Amino acid sequence: MRGIFRGNIVVSNLPEAFGDEDLAALFDPYGLVLGARVDRDHPDPVQARRGVVVLAPADRVEAAVSAMNGYRIDAYKLKVRKLPEPPKPEPKAPPRPRPPRAEASVVVVRQRLAPRRFAAPPSEP
Repeated sequence: MRGIFRGNIVVSNLPEAFGDEDLAALFDPYGLVLGARVDRDHPDPVQARRGVVVLAPADRVEAAVSAMNGYRIDAYKLKVRKLPEPPKPEPKAPPRPRPPRAEASVVVVRQRLAPRRFAAPPSEP
């Protein structure tokens, strides 16, 4: 398919000369066709004779599938099926509460350094 196209009806075994407009016209009597696309880019010629239809309203999809499954166009008997609904993502769990922070006490450790004593330069005799 050209890009991602998610429909609610898949039609297999389409005639080779069938186009997007022909597929849309085929399902037009069953509801509002929001989109129709025939797969022409697939390297396998059998898979390339498949199409996807977006039909609205959703309650008309079952009627269209039952009426069009087995429908003959020339020597081709169409195989029509309804796509299952995509799974809904599970809601994310709420984040776990963080434990309360303890009051940070700043302890400064000072090391008392002994004053450095430099050796006196040697005296010259």
